Amino acid sequence: MKVAYIKPSFPNEKRVGLLPQHLPYCSQEDERRFEQGYGKALEITDEAYGERGGYFRENLFAWADVIYCIKVPLTRDILDFRF
Repeated sequence: MKVAYIKPSFPNEKRVGLLPQHLPYCSQEDERRFEQGYGKALEITDEAYGERGGYFRENLFAWADVIYCIKVPLTRDILDFRF
């Protein structure tokens, strides 16, 4: 399964759904990609996510089977979803 992690769209939201140090505990069967700047609020660089980090949001929406975000997506995000 292709799982994309997008940055929170809510103001002042700093949480993220997955930290780089937890990647080894994730299923190796799934492919994960992270939006550019995903961990910026926590001072985590895209490079910390390795080759999985630094993707543009629009590309992730087109690529992913599943979109993971920390809160309910905003309307502007839902408009980009594939149905």
